[in-house]
Amino acid sequence: MIKSLFAFLAIAFSSSVYAWPEWVTHTPQYDDFIVGVGTGSDRIAARDAALSEIVAQLSVDYRVEQTQTLSTNNSHTETNFKQSSQMNSLPFTLEGVQELKAAQLDNESALLLGIKKSTLIANLENELAVVSRLSKPPSLPTQKFIWALHYGETLELANKRLRVLNLLGGENAEVSHQLESFQRERRHALDAISCKVIASNELTTIKSALSLSLPQSGNTELWVKANLKWKHAKRGSQRQAQANLQLTITETESPFRVLHQRHLVAEGTGSSTAMAKSAALQRIETQVQAPISKWMFDN
Repeated sequence: MIKSLFAFLAIAFSSSVYAWPEWVTHTPQYDDFIVGVGTGSDRIAARDAALSEIVAQLSVDYRVEQTQTLSTNNSHTETNFKQSSQMNSLPFTLEGVQELKAAQLDNESALLLGIKKSTLIANLENELAVVSRLSKPPSLPTQKFIWALHYGETLELANKRLRVLNLLGGENAEVSHQLESFQRERRHALDAISCKVIASNELTTIKSALSLSLPQSGNTELWVKANLKWKHAKRGSQRQAQANLQLTITETESPFRVLHQRHLVAEGTGSSTAMAKSAALQRIETQVQAPISKWMFDN
């Protein structure tokens, strides 16, 4: 009887000593902090997991996709359910993260990280200040279109930051009003234009990427001309190729009046000139598949 009692106490004592603290299994709530708990094989892995929890709470681009399939085999029906989630990176820099608690169990580490809501709000306010520094859209439709291309990504990013600010209970009526006005002007500018991409057969992929990212349904037509020039060199047994892609936006009625021009340069190396050119062209294609405001202008 006494042996059994000692065995029970030993088990209870070992369970209390070697169990995770409650904050690991039940994430605590703080009024002034956004917190995340993470576990992993080391502190780095635990920190990454905790940061992911914080990011998930602040993300405004979190999507869950659910798929259900039915399969029948010999009159027996099986249902398969699949769920996947996708979360984009935060639209601002996550600064001011603090380590609130830490624990170790066998070879596993656990961390409780937190960031003050006041710090997040201050950081977002600071990054949203870019909206007030943007130039106003020109009155001429074609020039306003160039403005819309230039600041498209900036406005989208500012909109996401403002949504996170509202999520945290912050408010900036002036920025919100200005951003709404800029976005309205941008939509109108894009809706008014129809772009026709002119390019050789060598630039089929680039032409396709440009056509997808540029408006096609407006009443004012513009030409986007893609012109590619090559330079070649030989270094030992290797061939080198430099691609220089010139993109020019012009009015159809005044094709020599340039609204905007951009040069994209990329180099490639290969055992033959054809392979070197292919490598260089692929690098250019990768550039133009990104949002147009990231590569069409000197931001």
